[in-house]
Amino acid sequence: MVRAGKIKHPREWKQSGYNEIQNPPKRYQIIDRNRLCELTGVKEINRLGVEHAAWIENALTNETSKRDDK
Repeated sequence: MVRAGKIKHPREWKQSGYNEIQNPPKRYQIIDRNRLCELTGVKEINRLGVEHAAWIENALTNETSKRDDK
């Protein structure tokens, strides 16, 4: 939705995984945070939100979220 220009930040789209990673629900989690840590190389699960937020901010700042016309 960011690349489509509908929102400026993933936190604005309630259906995105961003919100679940940043504020995981106590019940009915969709994202396996332990597996996500393994896949991304994050060593501690309590650092996942911080690392994830930094990746997103970096992508938004460096305009790597722009839609590719190709």
